[in-house]
Amino acid sequence: DIQHDRGDINNGTFDAYDGFGNVCVTTDTALAGLCDREAENFDVPADRQTTLVALAGGSELTLSSDRLGPRSSDSPTRRLIVVTRRLFVPHGGTAGYLRYLDVLENTASTPFTVKVRAGTTDGFGSLGCDFNCAVQTTDTGTVTLGPGQLWFVVDDGTLTGGDPAIAMVIDGSGKGSTTLVRQRPPTADFSQSDWFTWEYEAVTIPAGGRVAYLHFQVQRTTPAAAAAVAAALASPTRADLVGIDPSLLGDIQNFDVGPPPNCGDGVLQAGEGEECDDGNDVGDDACSNMCILAVCGDGFVQSPVGEECDDGNSVDGDACTNVCLDAECGDGIVHVGVEECDDGNDDDDDDCTLDCEALFCGDGIISGTEVCDDGELNSDTDPDACRSTCQAPACGDAVIDSLETCDDGNTAENDDCNPVCQASTCGDGFLWEEGGEVCDEGVANGTTVGGCNVDCSGLVPEPADMGMPDLGPPVPDMSGGTDMSVPPSPPPGGGCSGCTTGGAGGGVPTLALFYLARRRRRGRFTR
Repeated sequence: DIQHDRGDINNGTFDAYDGFGNVCVTTDTALAGLCDREAENFDVPADRQTTLVALAGGSELTLSSDRLGPRSSDSPTRRLIVVTRRLFVPHGGTAGYLRYLDVLENTASTPFTVKVRAGTTDGFGSLGCDFNCAVQTTDTGTVTLGPGQLWFVVDDGTLTGGDPAIAMVIDGSGKGSTTLVRQRPPTADFSQSDWFTWEYEAVTIPAGGRVAYLHFQVQRTTPAAAAAVAAALASPTRADLVGIDPSLLGDIQNFDVGPPPNCGDGVLQAGEGEECDDGNDVGDDACSNMCILAVCGDGFVQSPVGEECDDGNSVDGDACTNVCLDAECGDGIVHVGVEECDDGNDDDDDDCTLDCEALFCGDGIISGTEVCDDGELNSDTDPDACRSTCQAPACGDAVIDSLETCDDGNTAENDDCNPVCQASTCGDGFLWEEGGEVCDEGVANGTTVGGCNVDCSGLVPEPADMGMPDLGPPVPDMSGGTDMSVPPSPPPGGGCSGCTTGGAGGGVPTLALFYLARRRRRGRFTR
């Protein structure tokens, strides 16, 4: 919910914020009106790179820097104070807050005295309680804002519901430095009662030096709950300052977060929070000059405990790993901007070389899913060449290779180039519809009744009926019964011309025997 152009909170939970809060840096220490958004207010392009890192117990977002304040005499468009916003949110627990750290660096060879204003700075950004926002309590127990206050709580008219209660912790115990804290007065015909600002002045930034300002935003359901967290954050613990370089802690102007008062005397004063005390002010040994035990990420290179570097963060992709060793090829961590890959081995035949360069199609080395790689000779137009995808030439790639007679860039059957990149023809086994083929069974064309014929124009028909001609009606059944097609018997007592002799009662007509023989022959043929 943090907006990357200004670092303000867009909404929070249920209209807690409306783009609050911002920071302004101006050399006009008497400024009473709004800050000039372009010249004095922190505002970077929304597409500018931001950095998110995981720290112990939370995450920190660092926004891109913006240049504010006075102009350079050498370059009138260049401003001399570089402002960077770092925002930290703890994970889990009950503390629940957003920590702002605004770092101001003077790039000039002369010091500058400026005013630093935070909150509603240039007419943009307010709280979500709109026109019913009111101060509920402060560290002094009043509901009136004024100079030197450490924190204050505001809420809308519904103190146990509606918009959440917001606590703003703007100074630390023992080092309060605000000179003005106020709720903006009504403007025009409406009350902008959710506009709040606080200012630190006059702030002198040494030539080539820096200062930093810390504040916390807290959101709770009720004012009492928000006030309890704010009171604790006025004296932040080491956990509340996690991720801040020890060298930067000394630059914070509005919180007393420097070394304990007796750090360096050689006596461990646990009551002052000291973790160690080795009796010196050396920052790079096992006990830092903040009397904090050496730990990777504290910003000090502690050689006695094996650290080669310490950049104050837990990012693995920079020059110093999160175990405080110098980044190098082969450590298994990709050094962003330096290494293309790092697989942590000494195998030069995998996807990452011994020089931590990633292998790629076109480097002349066959790797990964590559079938071929001829480097600069890879081509998508030359016959038989390894393609630009490091795959072998193939039918359908729109290049006619040595074993192909055509290649139309596809493997469709119905055009004039078949799926094996040969000119479509009857008998190739592919149905060439555009060529008028009805069927195509390849070498089986014309060999099977009902299959495709030899010219692919249709199916092979069944053969014609080659049976004997019909020789007439059947002959009588000789076992009995009468075939009405047999001539009548001769008259009694008469002869039988054309009959053979038989038993009593006469013989079988010769013509009947002829018919019988002919029927049997026909029956044997047709059965």
